[in-house]
Amino acid sequence: MNLLTVRRHFVEKSGRYDLVVDEVDWQDNGADFYINAGQKFIERKINVKKSIGRFFKKLSVGEAGVSFRGCRAIGEVWAHFPKEQVRTRLKKLSYTEFRTKFPAMNKAVDSGSPLYFTPVLLRMYPDKPILSQWEQYLGFFDVLAMSGSEVFDGVLVYPPTDQEIVIEVTGLFENAELTADEDETYWSMVHPEILLLGALYQLEVFNRNREGARDWLEALEIALADIDKDVVEEESFDINQMEG
Repeated sequence: MNLLTVRRHFVEKSGRYDLVVDEVDWQDNGADFYINAGQKFIERKINVKKSIGRFFKKLSVGEAGVSFRGCRAIGEVWAHFPKEQVRTRLKKLSYTEFRTKFPAMNKAVDSGSPLYFTPVLLRMYPDKPILSQWEQYLGFFDVLAMSGSEVFDGVLVYPPTDQEIVIEVTGLFENAELTADEDETYWSMVHPEILLLGALYQLEVFNRNREGARDWLEALEIALADIDKDVVEEESFDINQMEG
């Protein structure tokens, strides 16, 4: 289902026709808020195969960081080297380890083939610090100069690359927010009934209807349990195949 179809079903199931402009075009008048809130809630409740995503970003010579949004958890980071036609998995360091190991990262001196990465702390206080280039590299090199840091995540790599490469980040990524009528996500296409349960649950939560919210949550958890069984079965199948 696309968003328009999900919206129509949501309004019909909830009886909240005030959440659309009319019953002809079914344009949003508040319904999409609950649909997207439901999708986010579901994604926090369960991980499925499609929760895993891959983000690619080209790094130019001397660059050492990438930023991205919608990542719930960073897993692996790989560096692709087009010249050599090879890819290397980078070793993860904690933020503290990274800063201790490379206290004065300087792209002009320490460039090479990236070997390490660390999840970076993007948000600063105050929100718009004034830092010189040397302050960023000698004392605050974990700062990627950018706006909207509240919704972005990022990784730093070391050493800064001495050639143009591609960084690949694998992890758990959110589905995109549903905004346009024709928008689709994994949940709207593969499990639209579960997306509707999540949206209806959020509607009751925001209306402070504890009994209604409890009923929808129970139905949602039963549906998610069946999906979780499929994930477990697939993992078990992979193990049995390897042992066999």
